[in-house]
Amino acid sequence: MRLERIAPQHKAEFDERCAKFVRSIHESMFGAKILERFSPDVLSDLLARGKLVEFLKGRGAEGDLGGWAALMAPLAGKAIVSFHLNLTYFTERFHLENIAALEPKPGSSPPRRTSRK
Repeated sequence: MRLERIAPQHKAEFDERCAKFVRSIHESMFGAKILERFSPDVLSDLLARGKLVEFLKGRGAEGDLGGWAALMAPLAGKAIVSFHLNLTYFTERFHLENIAALEPKPGSSPPRRTSRK
């Protein structure tokens, strides 16, 4: 890290804070309970491949899933309409299908006829 080069005497503190931050991201995505049983790398890979819930069911652990992954799991495969097409990572991560965007091109408002629908 660049901070370590600037203030090497604080390396341990930087590392500790970084680890806590990364852990908070994993807990927000999967919940703390499931992270006691499975590594975040394994869970992330399974989520990306759309196999997370199936994997956890096969191990009797689906009830341990929390965070965003648990909230979004029931919506996998659902179609959504977004204001504009800037949700690519979100829709891919949670296996949603973005079938339409209200904003015809970035930075422009949707036509009034579209807004009324």
